[in-house]
Amino acid sequence: MVPNNLAKNFLSNRPLIGGLLLLLLSPLVSAERQVHHNGFLTAAFSQTDSATSYSGIADDINFSEMSVIGIQTKFQPSAAQMHFTIQLLARGSRGWDVDAEWAYVGFKLADAYEFQIGKIRAPMFLVSETLDVGITYPWIRPPVELYGFANIPFTTVNGMKAKRRFHWMDLDLQLLAYVGENPSQASSLNAFEFNLTDLIIGGVELLILNDKWKIRASYHDAPELSYDATDSIAADPNVGAIFSALAPSGILSFDASFATFGGQYDSEHWLLMGEVGQRKVSASGGSKNTNYFITIGRKLESLLLHVTYSEFDTDSTTIVQNQSTTTIGIKKGLNPTTSIKAELSQVNLQGTGSIGLYDILPGNAVDKDPAHILGIALNMVF
Repeated sequence: MVPNNLAKNFLSNRPLIGGLLLLLLSPLVSAERQVHHNGFLTAAFSQTDSATSYSGIADDINFSEMSVIGIQTKFQPSAAQMHFTIQLLARGSRGWDVDAEWAYVGFKLADAYEFQIGKIRAPMFLVSETLDVGITYPWIRPPVELYGFANIPFTTVNGMKAKRRFHWMDLDLQLLAYVGENPSQASSLNAFEFNLTDLIIGGVELLILNDKWKIRASYHDAPELSYDATDSIAADPNVGAIFSALAPSGILSFDASFATFGGQYDSEHWLLMGEVGQRKVSASGGSKNTNYFITIGRKLESLLLHVTYSEFDTDSTTIVQNQSTTTIGIKKGLNPTTSIKAELSQVNLQGTGSIGLYDILPGNAVDKDPAHILGIALNMVF
């Protein structure tokens, strides 16, 4: 269910529309050019029984928080190894603002080397490349303990990727390196808003796969990163009280690193997935998060029944977010391009003073009883 302001935001974004129209009309200029269009959609309903909003989901019916729509266009001259890709994306959780999630030039050297330059997906996780394409994974949205913006508050960077492919025995290997920056991006953490500024990041990824298995490891280093919460502090003195010990000015600068290891086994009858990520930051004397999930799924023709356990574990004493979530779900494939999903999650806070991923500030009371979240979604690619 897409609100009317989605169309308004889309039409008001003239530079993006102009670029897309140029790509759409390019076949009229030269018949040799190749233009491919595709899109994806997640239309989701969600609701919780908690009196406190959880990760954007409240006790009122919500049709936006887990919904997303995207359109992607790829232009490639027929005789060249170069292509241009642009992906326009609108997330319900971001007010349906339309943005260019991807906008890069890609090119290949033979079949072994591939490069992307421009606005690229940050390769942080196992399913980062298809993060917004819900039909490609079992859940309505990936586990928020690991994939949520409270852990990594960005999905793209402006920069460059370089990928090298190898083949050994019956295995395909991919080694990827990237570097990028993100001058400013609005984000949020629990109940306060901030701007992610001055991000500089680089990393490497190793992927090993065959017909059924996929194993992935990555390491990312951000030597420069800032959180600017001055607007939130001006609007809410409680935010200023939190930041007073960390950064009295409201601008918190630090460096951070992030490492992940995960894998997937996908056979005719079973789906197994798991991933762990560890984030270290230098702010406030340093803190460390270790977040992970494990998914077990059983396939029954067009049905997938799955159970996921995920956990957020931090040693931070400023904002304690320790929690675990157990999710049971079902995915029904209607055809190769459409699926429906339903899932029920139970969230449990862990440790003293934890506010988990609830939308409240530290120091506020939160119900210690487990919260339950119901979600139903339709996924499509077109």
